[in-house]
Amino acid sequence: MTAKQTQRPKFFENQYLGAADLSAAVNYARYQDARHALGAHTWGIATGLQLTEKPSPAGNNQVDVFIQPGYAWDGFGRPLVVLAPYKIPSELFKGLVYDAAIDAGSPAGRLVKVWIRYVESAAQPPAAGFEVCDPEDQTARVDEFFRVEVGDFATSDQRTPISLAGKQVDASAALQAFNPSDPLLYDASVPHQTFPEEGQSARWLIPLGVVRWKPPQTAGQTGNFVQRDANANDLEASNSLRLQAGVVSGAVQAVDGFIRLRSRTNNYSAVRSPDLVWVEGDLRVEGKVRMFGRYLEFLDLLGKDNSVPLTVNRLEDDGAGGKQLQVRLGVAEAGLHKFAVGPFVANSFKPKFVVLDRGEVGIGTATPNRALTVQGSGNTYLNVKANGGAQEVLLGADAAGGIVSTMTNHDLVLRAGTNSTKVWIKASGDVGIGTDTPLNTLHVARGSHLNAIFDRTDTSDHLTVATPTSSSSAKSLTPIGTASVRAQTCCASRQRATWASARRPPRASST
Repeated sequence: MTAKQTQRPKFFENQYLGAADLSAAVNYARYQDARHALGAHTWGIATGLQLTEKPSPAGNNQVDVFIQPGYAWDGFGRPLVVLAPYKIPSELFKGLVYDAAIDAGSPAGRLVKVWIRYVESAAQPPAAGFEVCDPEDQTARVDEFFRVEVGDFATSDQRTPISLAGKQVDASAALQAFNPSDPLLYDASVPHQTFPEEGQSARWLIPLGVVRWKPPQTAGQTGNFVQRDANANDLEASNSLRLQAGVVSGAVQAVDGFIRLRSRTNNYSAVRSPDLVWVEGDLRVEGKVRMFGRYLEFLDLLGKDNSVPLTVNRLEDDGAGGKQLQVRLGVAEAGLHKFAVGPFVANSFKPKFVVLDRGEVGIGTATPNRALTVQGSGNTYLNVKANGGAQEVLLGADAAGGIVSTMTNHDLVLRAGTNSTKVWIKASGDVGIGTDTPLNTLHVARGSHLNAIFDRTDTSDHLTVATPTSSSSAKSLTPIGTASVRAQTCCASRQRATWASARRPPRASST
């Protein structure tokens, strides 16, 4: 850093002052203002400088594009002021050649980036007859203005390197200039640089957005601006390119107990609350959001809960040594308030999963009437899968009635007592009661007394009952009603009784 930029001009009585002394006072103020602009802020647009279209007098749906009044400063801390709407000259785009693959689409034309940069020029020379022989520069003012540029530029073409302790570096590498392990400075705002001297060329482009330009299809003609299309994301692309000035701070102190974040184009909210930070608009977070010992609270537009608190919070100790994430649905168990999950379809919320404040859960219904209600507009099924889907059970209902089924060609078993299997329904359809290897359509087995009642069978087939093989066990079939009974031997020397069908099967004895 040169001594000139750190020396504050000082005067004494009877001092002879020259133009250099007065210029030093002006320059010192300029440098200090630039350091403040880049130290407490980041470079960019402070206000205004939007790109707007207006119908062109040329007609044919052509538009003229204007830069609106506004203020910005660049990475050298130099101010750019636009005091009145500035029409962007079409001559800036004459180097663009028509390409049907790009410009013949809908909307027509292409998006072109627009930039603004600081320029200055000497102004107010001495009046005629008041010139002097020396010095060469005899102007009394410097005109600070701006210049518009269009197109794509590499970073090295967007800005001139800054000077740091005699080194020329890109502003984003300012921290790495003296410690290569330091991170990049992405905002490229460096207050401790040696600023360009007056008259020294230093370029810094500030992006304003994009315009849509249609080059001429015939040589010798001029192209024209085309209205940007919101449906083609033109405006989004323009706003994404714009770079606004920011604030650099390690702490923000709330003067009256709250800090307000809002768009300058929106009116202040009339709703008051005791919160430290008021975000009057959408909030975007790219990273973690941490809640320290408190809860998320959902209120109405006036900041009220209307006696129905809806919150999400962390419980540090649930009484059993565990933690809980709690969702609070009011203060009663009346079934009025719900936790609902579902999509918005045609601007209407469609609840697909609902938990009532009294604990009932609904899937496909917002009004469950059991601990769990699963409902569908057509056939409705519930699938339970084990071992990565190797075994699957389906429970449901369709036009044929209720359904309990295995879906993976496995047995279906019924358990009772202490999770003890009592009934097996094999994949083949055979049913075993007391046995997992039924030998027929229905096989009933028991280690001690076996009793079975078969009532009303209208079939021409036969029913076979095998009696125990133990000689000490009673073997009896007691007939009820009238039927023909025959004693036969089967099933590993056990006896069996076979009878033809009757409207009421017999109970017979056989020994």
